Amino acid sequence: MQTETTTPTTDEYRPPAQSRLGQWIDAAVLLVLVFGALYAPVLLGWTSPAARVQPVSNPTWESLHQNPTMVAQWQKLGYDPVKAAPLIESRFDYRIDPVGLTATALLLIGYFAFVLVVAEREYRGVIAERFSRSPSAKAASQTNAPQGATAVRTEAVAFADRMHELPASTDAVAKKSDP
Repeated sequence: MQTETTTPTTDEYRPPAQSRLGQWIDAAVLLVLVFGALYAPVLLGWTSPAARVQPVSNPTWESLHQNPTMVAQWQKLGYDPVKAAPLIESRFDYRIDPVGLTATALLLIGYFAFVLVVAEREYRGVIAERFSRSPSAKAASQTNAPQGATAVRTEAVAFADRMHELPASTDAVAKKSDP
């Protein structure tokens, strides 16, 4: 039984290394973007007017609709009815702004499409470097030229065909040889 062995290539793909400083900068940018996205509506006053605290004159635990268990917990935290009233009465507004929801959805869909396009270009470049045999195909793939993509596709299909020809196990070989 003959099996096809692969020989290691001398020009294996090695992704570019990112410096530690670059990694720290990436992490810092992502943290700034996340916290900015979370705090921007509050800082810019984009919160709902219904979420504002309605002042309560002479608040009591009963007027704040607190039961004895809740009162005990508030008191353990050091709150009296006057200090607890703004926290209790500030309710979250669950209304959804259709314009904001649509803008957010479009932004996320656009970002997803952008990531897919960039990832496809990178993927094609890696496939070209890995499966191309001729220097001209490698050069064409680095410039994202269509003729390089065709050469890469042809070689990738040939590679996949060779992989499908290999038997999955020795049992498959034995079954093929049995009459």
